[in-house]
Order: sequence, then structure tokens, then C-alpha cells
Amino acid sequence: MFEDLKKVWKIIDEERNVIFTTILGKEIVEPSLKDALQRLQVFKRNQNELQDLLKAVSDTDDPVTSKQAIEKVQALKSTEKAQYETIQKQSENLRRLETEISQMEKRYGSMKRDKEDVEQRLTNEVIRIQAEKNNALTRLSEVAGAKLTNENPNITDLSDPNRPIKIAEQYSELYDNAWTDIFEKLTEKYKVSEKEAIQMLLHILEISYRFCAEIASTRYRNMLAELTLLRLAVPDENKPNKKGGPKEETTKGKKQEIAQTLSSEEIIVMQKFFDNPKQAVDNKTLKSVLEKIGVSETDMKNMKNLLKITVDGTCHFVEQHVWGKRSEIPAQADAHLEIAKPYLKKCVQICWLMVAQDPPVYLKTSAKKDNKFDKEIYREFTSSGTKMDYVVWPAILLHEGGPLLKKGVAQPKS
Repeated sequence: MFEDLKKVWKIIDEERNVIFTTILGKEIVEPSLKDALQRLQVFKRNQNELQDLLKAVSDTDDPVTSKQAIEKVQALKSTEKAQYETIQKQSENLRRLETEISQMEKRYGSMKRDKEDVEQRLTNEVIRIQAEKNNALTRLSEVAGAKLTNENPNITDLSDPNRPIKIAEQYSELYDNAWTDIFEKLTEKYKVSEKEAIQMLLHILEISYRFCAEIASTRYRNMLAELTLLRLAVPDENKPNKKGGPKEETTKGKKQEIAQTLSSEEIIVMQKFFDNPKQAVDNKTLKSVLEKIGVSETDMKNMKNLLKITVDGTCHFVEQHVWGKRSEIPAQADAHLEIAKPYLKKCVQICWLMVAQDPPVYLKTSAKKDNKFDKEIYREFTSSGTKMDYVVWPAILLHEGGPLLKKGVAQPKS
């Protein structure tokens, strides 16, 4: 019987090891681990009872029957089996909970990524809308600025070193310095009369301004014509091509296509606009034509600004052109032109800046003889009087018909 009890003890010990292995081999959360430990304490108490039973079996004074020992062992075995089954169920519940937690973590991660994606899309949308808003405000500001400044001399860019007030200062310096030097050389060294010297220098200034105005006007019109293709709308069927034959059909087709949007009156205005830089055109009609082909005031202002910022770089070519036109200066002054060449170059430089303004700074034409001497416009040269004799140095206006920018010098009749 004692051997049988040992076998039972061995079986219980093996089952205990299985229980330990089952418990320690699983990842159990803290509450379940505590419960398992409590159950192990119960198992230990049962083990102690078994040891007491074995002692009782071996105790000769109070022997326990084999049947009682087996019943006791079976009771302990049933208890341990129930504990094992409970732990197994708890382990399965833990695995199920862990699976659910893992799935919830995945769903949470997916929701978190979706939330981040939505936030990113919203952020990108806000950035895009803000950029569109800024662009719209910029365009609106440009349009408003163009409408405000286009052909409006009352709005001045204070950062522009060649603004009208600065041009007026250079114009005044031209008279005080270059004009005076040449005048003294002509009258003292070359014995030219004062009036002849004045007329020669005045004519150089006026012809410089005229040439500069014509070049600037042609330049602007040519640029506008090339950018808008408006030349194609101007009828020129009577003009032969290079071979003297009829115009090509493709060119006619383009002309007809563009001309469909323009009235006959508008085409005539555009023909004048392109053919003759000296010819003044109706600005209202011109703007109407440009609007029909999609050229806004902002576009026109930008073109004028482009021409303006190239003034310094193109001045040298204008000087050469005007010097090449010196044959238009009176013959009696031709002998002294080489002496006056530095003065002529200065005149071209100032006049080129004047005509580059929008609208151009205006050189007031010579006043007629015997008219009233206007002291609001001219300073007296060497004598006083109430009647005009001749102009020495023209006045300049902010624009044609505009306010006085710098007084001129004139000789009244004494």
C-alpha cells in the first residue's frame, strides 16, 4: 500500500509540474497571475495534507487504511483537476482578450492614420486656399495699382531715381552747366551772336525731344503690335508682297479672323496708331480694341514699365540716332555742331528720360513773339518787359496740359 501511495504522489507531483509549466509558460496579466498564485497555495496545502496522509500511513500507532488513503488522494486529484481546468479557462479568456486588444489597437492605429490623413488634407486645402487668396489679392492690387497709375502722373514711385521731380532737377542742371559752357564758347571764342547761339542750342534741345518722343512712341506701338498681332487686323490688301504678287491666303485668313472682332472705325484707328507715331489716336477707342483681344490695363502698364526700365541701357543708341539726324539742324549751326556735341548728348539723355514717363514729361513749345510775358512760366534772361521776344530755355510740364514742373527762361522785350 505504501508503494501505491508513492505512485499517487508521483502522479500528483507530475500534475503539479504541468500546472506550473502551464502557468509560467503563458503571458498572464497581473490580476490573473495573482489568482493563479492563490490557487497554487491551495495546491500546496493539499500537498501538505498528502504528506500528512503518508505520515499517517507509515505511523504504526494510528494506521490509515488503504481505502481511506486512496479516497483522500482521489479527492485531492479532483480538486487539482478543477483548479487546472479553471486556470485553462482563464488562460483561454486571456488569449481571447489579448486578441481583442490587438484588434482594437489595429483599429485604433487605422483610425489614427485616417485622422492624420484628414488633418493633412485639410491643412493642404487651407494652404492652397490661402495661396489662392494671396494670389487673388496680389492680382487685385496689381489691377488697382495699374488703373491708378496708368497714365496718372499724380501717383509717383518714390523709389524711382528717374521720377519727374528728379528729371526736372537734371533739366535745370543741364541749363546751368552744359548750356552755359557751350553758350560762352560760341559767343566768346567763335564770335557767334547771343541770339544765334541761343537759337542753335534751343533747336538742339527741341529736336532731341522730338526725336526721342518719336522713337519712344514707335517702340511702344511696335511692341504692342507684336504682342497682340493687331497689325494683322490692319487692311493692307493694296500693298504688294515682296514678289509683287497677291497676298498669301493664309495671311488674309488671319486678318479676317482678327478683323471680325473689330469695327471699321476701330481698324482705322489702329491703322493710324501703327502707321504714324506722330499721329494722336483716341485712347478710348484704343482701350476698347485692346480689351476685345484680352489686353488689360495691367498688361499695358507692365509693357510701359518694361520699356521704362530699359531707358538707361538704350540711351546710347538714341544718342547715335539723333546725332545721325544732325542734318536737320540749321545749316548755319553745322560748323559748330562738333563743339556742341557734348551738349547734344546731354539733351538726348534728359529727353529720353522725359518721354519714358507715363505720361511723358512735356517740353513746352516756344511761345510766340509779342505775346504777354508769363512770369509764372518763364524767368527773365537779361532784361525786363511785358512782351515776349524769344524763348531761351523751354519750360517743362508734368505732362501735356499738366502743371508746371520747371520754369523756363525767356527774353522779354525791354
